[in-house]
Amino acid sequence: MTFALSVPLARPRPVDDRTLATLRRVAHDAAFGECTSAEVEWLLSTAGPLLDELARRRAAMAGLPPIDLSNVVILDAVR
Repeated sequence: MTFALSVPLARPRPVDDRTLATLRRVAHDAAFGECTSAEVEWLLSTAGPLLDELARRRAAMAGLPPIDLSNVVILDAVR
Protein backbone atom coordinates (compact mmCIF):
# COMPACT_ATOMS: atom_id res chain seq x y z
CA MET A 1 0.00 0.00 0.00
CA THR A 2 1.41 3.38 -1.01
CA PHE A 3 0.49 6.81 0.21
CA ALA A 4 0.71 9.87 -1.95
CA LEU A 5 2.63 12.57 -0.17
CA SER A 6 1.28 16.00 -1.01
CA VAL A 7 3.02 19.09 0.24
CA PRO A 8 1.23 22.36 -0.53
CA LEU A 9 3.22 24.95 -2.41
CA ALA A 10 4.55 27.87 -0.42
CA ARG A 11 2.55 31.06 -0.81
CA PRO A 12 3.69 34.57 -0.02
CA ARG A 13 1.79 36.53 2.57
CA PRO A 14 -0.59 39.29 1.46
CA VAL A 15 1.13 42.37 0.06
CA ASP A 16 0.37 45.41 2.20
CA ASP A 17 1.03 49.02 1.14
CA ARG A 18 4.48 49.18 2.76
CA THR A 19 5.57 45.94 1.10
CA LEU A 20 4.13 47.10 -2.22
CA ALA A 21 6.19 50.30 -2.06
CA THR A 22 9.36 48.28 -1.46
CA LEU A 23 8.49 45.86 -4.26
CA ARG A 24 7.98 48.78 -6.64
CA ARG A 25 11.43 50.12 -5.75
CA VAL A 26 13.01 46.69 -6.29
CA ALA A 27 11.22 46.29 -9.63
CA HIS A 28 12.47 49.65 -10.88
CA ASP A 29 15.98 48.96 -9.56
CA ALA A 30 15.98 45.53 -11.24
CA ALA A 31 15.49 47.15 -14.63
CA PHE A 32 18.92 48.76 -14.16
CA GLY A 33 20.59 45.78 -12.46
CA GLU A 34 20.71 47.62 -9.13
CA CYS A 35 19.24 44.97 -6.83
CA THR A 36 20.41 41.78 -5.18
CA SER A 37 19.48 38.29 -6.30
CA ALA A 38 17.52 37.88 -3.04
CA GLU A 39 15.45 40.97 -3.88
CA VAL A 40 14.75 39.60 -7.37
CA GLU A 41 13.65 36.25 -5.91
CA TRP A 42 11.36 38.07 -3.47
CA LEU A 43 9.92 40.17 -6.29
CA LEU A 44 9.20 37.08 -8.38
CA SER A 45 7.66 35.24 -5.43
CA THR A 46 5.06 37.99 -5.05
CA ALA A 47 4.40 38.55 -8.77
CA GLY A 48 1.70 35.87 -9.04
CA PRO A 49 -0.58 37.24 -6.30
CA LEU A 50 -0.06 40.81 -7.52
CA LEU A 51 -0.97 39.85 -11.08
CA ASP A 52 -4.02 37.96 -9.77
CA GLU A 53 -5.13 41.13 -7.97
CA LEU A 54 -4.59 43.20 -11.12
CA ALA A 55 -6.62 40.74 -13.21
CA ARG A 56 -9.49 40.79 -10.66
CA ARG A 57 -9.42 44.60 -10.57
CA ARG A 58 -9.53 44.83 -14.37
CA ALA A 59 -12.43 42.38 -14.49
CA ALA A 60 -14.29 44.43 -11.87
CA MET A 61 -13.62 47.69 -13.73
CA ALA A 62 -14.82 46.15 -17.00
CA GLY A 63 -18.15 45.41 -15.33
CA LEU A 64 -18.77 49.04 -14.36
CA PRO A 65 -21.00 51.21 -16.52
CA PRO A 66 -19.22 53.67 -18.83
CA ILE A 67 -18.58 57.12 -17.38
CA ASP A 68 -19.45 60.29 -19.30
CA LEU A 69 -16.29 62.40 -19.34
CA SER A 70 -17.60 65.07 -21.73
CA ASN A 71 -17.66 67.68 -18.98
CA VAL A 72 -14.15 66.91 -17.63
CA VAL A 73 -11.32 69.34 -18.36
CA ILE A 74 -7.81 67.91 -18.20
CA LEU A 75 -5.35 70.43 -16.74
CA ASP A 76 -1.69 70.50 -17.70
CA ALA A 77 0.65 69.19 -15.03
CA VAL A 78 2.52 71.85 -13.08
CA ARG A 79 6.22 71.12 -12.87
